[in-house]
Amino acid sequence: MYIKSNNIKLNINIDGLPISKSSGSQFWPIMTSIENIDVYTSLFIIGVYHDMHKPHDANEFLADFVNEFLCLSQCGLLVSNKKYTVSINAIVCDTPARSFITYTKDHTGYFGCPKCIQEGDFVRNRVTFPETHCTLRSESSHWSMVSQISLDYMHLVCLGVMKRLLQLWLRGNKNVRLSADKINRISHYLLTIKPCIPSEFARKPRSLHDIDKWKAIEFRQFLLYTGIVVLKSVMTSASYNHFLSLSIAIRILTDPKLCITFNEYANSLLMWFVSNYGDIYGDEYLSFNVHNLLHLANDVKTFGCLENFSCFKFENYMQKIKKKLHQSGKPLQELSNRIFEEIQIPIQPCRIEQFPIVIYKPQSLNKVLFLIKSNSAISDIIQLPITEIQNKCLKIKSIFDNDSYIVIPLLLTNNYRLIYNNLI
Repeated sequence: MYIKSNNIKLNINIDGLPISKSSGSQFWPIMTSIENIDVYTSLFIIGVYHDMHKPHDANEFLADFVNEFLCLSQCGLLVSNKKYTVSINAIVCDTPARSFITYTKDHTGYFGCPKCIQEGDFVRNRVTFPETHCTLRSESSHWSMVSQISLDYMHLVCLGVMKRLLQLWLRGNKNVRLSADKINRISHYLLTIKPCIPSEFARKPRSLHDIDKWKAIEFRQFLLYTGIVVLKSVMTSASYNHFLSLSIAIRILTDPKLCITFNEYANSLLMWFVSNYGDIYGDEYLSFNVHNLLHLANDVKTFGCLENFSCFKFENYMQKIKKKLHQSGKPLQELSNRIFEEIQIPIQPCRIEQFPIVIYKPQSLNKVLFLIKSNSAISDIIQLPITEIQNKCLKIKSIFDNDSYIVIPLLLTNNYRLIYNNLI
């Protein structure tokens, strides 16, 4: 087992999933992931509700899950003669689902914030939250739902604040709306850098004219990476610095190490962002999402970096659920059959591969001999040309593509052998 302790911590997600465009047919799956584990594990489904509408009673909907979890938490789980306790690390939901399962106010109502007791003001037909220093809800007054039900930055920041900012720049009031020329320039910049985006990004940048079709991951990419570059020469200094404070804060909170060491700094940036938001865009836009940026850094202290408790992986898994369905007659039975079939597939233990040690021995001024060692034995010998050696880094021309190079850090040893055992 790769569990870091004797306690298995679970992240729980609950959300609605429409499965038909011509009717109200929908799933409400309860999904979970193991949080404290060293290797990648797929999400799995605890239970699924199907109907033409969402469940009427959250207590009835969650009853089987609650009973099973209470049994696991009290009795534990025995795996390979080792007993593990089971606990819930966080419940990760979007705002409507959170309100549904907790029987609390929705984000459009007074006292809608799950983290503090701010009432809110009604401004231009919407409830706003202008205060930045509010009394937090305590566990005694609001049970443990305050700390264990986390905020989700996918809906809160990416599909919430970042999307709203772009909409205001494109279609907002005259004092914040960008001209058509500036919008076209930003779109041109995004399309220009499109070929330079590495394959690690799931999507390439698109024009701002396609903003209504953007996915959450595209808003995240704009916030953390491309927006910092394409907006610099287009936005006013005040608006750009305001956006930059949000970008830097979220960048810190998404990093596993920086989110701890610079947590207070990120919190101060978010505080400054929210306090100046109304002055730039109007008090009527101090929405639930903008207000909850004030509580984001505190959740990071509890659960770790934002990626640890986001809905991204759960949303991706729900698309896999839809792909399991091929007929619309009995979707619940069909999903159950597909899951049962997957369970029957024998699981082969995955052996962790050890990277081979690569030994470089210069043969001449322009060539180097590669000795690939695996399990203390030489498994392959390759000879390639050296194009550059600088700062103890070896730049080698690729044998597959004349325009590509491999840059490898080196360790100098005796007999002029260069050894490196962690390829990048």
